[in-house]
Parts: sequence; structure tokens; C-alpha cells
Amino acid sequence: MNKPKIMILGTFHFRMEESIDIIKIQNKNPQNELKEIIKKISLFKPNKLCVELTPSEEDKHNELFQKFLHKPDLDLNIMLGQIGIKGADYNITNPIDERIKFAFDLAKYNKINHIYSIDYYDGWTQPLVFEKAKENDTLYQKLNGSFMKFANKYYEIFTKETSITEIYRFFNNKKTNEFQHITSFLPFNDVEIGDDSVGIDFVASWYKRNLHIFSNLKHICNNNDRVLVLYGAAHLKLLRDFINDSLDLDYVEALDYLS
Repeated sequence: MNKPKIMILGTFHFRMEESIDIIKIQNKNPQNELKEIIKKISLFKPNKLCVELTPSEEDKHNELFQKFLHKPDLDLNIMLGQIGIKGADYNITNPIDERIKFAFDLAKYNKINHIYSIDYYDGWTQPLVFEKAKENDTLYQKLNGSFMKFANKYYEIFTKETSITEIYRFFNNKKTNEFQHITSFLPFNDVEIGDDSVGIDFVASWYKRNLHIFSNLKHICNNNDRVLVLYGAAHLKLLRDFINDSLDLDYVEALDYLS
């Protein structure tokens, strides 16, 4: 029996880039590029697909997916309003969200009939750490400077000239993932003023979230599975490490399929 093979396709959140007018995902060219990415990634031959939703949303998500499978011209906007799928701390109201149309197309192309929800979310305290850091200007400038190192690279990649495939190559590059981790997460651990460990608490919660995701992933894996995980690329560094350190799983790099 072969150990489950896990591939994580690190993604950007489509709704965020839509909101600041960087990329119009619903336009013809981006949609065609996403179809090509689906073809490339599907050479991995996944038999399971996981997305960034909590298990409590799995039934509703699959209810919508089944409607989509049986009626491809279904108005997903209307159905999202009726079913009410929650992503982290907001309701998903637009099918451009990568967990809706893109995930549905990925699953359909690979003849996968059920999509697993493996996220864990108990809040996001990063803004509180920034506010606390402002009590010490030197500390704040150091933290903000570190955070902006990756943020600047992030926005450099999003131009009207950059292809969707290039963006996915960027987000699935191990060096990118590690750079994001050491500039956008670990530095928050330094924000401890007096008895207030808000920075440490934030970093600990980030590790805790990813450990929960990893546990949820392991629970749906069986021998010989080939599991594709569609997830925000910020999670890639830790999830890759956890999978590589596991005795029960084999990790497969998505970047190898994005050439």
C-alpha cells in the first residue's frame, strides 16, 4: 500500500484582488488561464480535493457543488445567497471566490464528487499586534518594515501584464513561501510589551490554525489517495513542513506541474 500523496496548490484570494481592481478574474483571459492551470495540475491525478473552509461548511458547500454538477449554467450568485457559505469571518457572496467556481471546475475536471473542508479559524489578531507595536516606535517601524518586504513583492507580481500562471508559480515557489513566513509572521513574535504577549499569541494562533488544518487533512487521507489541497499560499510553508515531517504522508510540489 502506498502512502497518501498530498499536493497543495497555493492560491491568492480572488475576491481580494477583485476588490482593489488588480485582476478581473471573471474576464475571458483569466478564466482561460485558470482552465489551463486546471489541466496542468490535474496531471497529478487527484482523487480528493480540499478547500479553505471549516468542516461546518462542508455540507452546504457540497450542496452547491452538486447543483453545479447537474446544472452547469446555474446562477451561483443566487444560490450562494440562498445557501449561505461562510469563509473565515465573512459570507461568500460571489462565485469568483476560488473556493467556488475554480474549486468546482477543478473537482469536475477530475471527476471528484465531494469536496472536503479542512480549515480551522478562531479569529485574526494581527491588527491588534500592529496597534500594540505602535507603543514603541522603533519596534513598530521594524515590524512594519519587515511586513512590507513581502507586501511589496506581493503587489509587484499583480500587474495587468502578469499572467495568472506566473502568479501561481510565484505563490507556489518554496522560496516565496519561506520569505513570507520570515517577514510576515515570525517578526510578530517580537511584540511583547510588559505582560502583554499579543504578538506571541498571534504567532502561536497561526501555528495552531495550521496544525488543525494538518490534522483535518490527515483524517480524510487513506492509503493510495492523491489529495489536492487548494489553499491560501500563506499556509504553504507550515503545511509543507508538517507533511514532509509526517511518517504517514508524501508531499508533492505543485510548482513541478506549473511549467
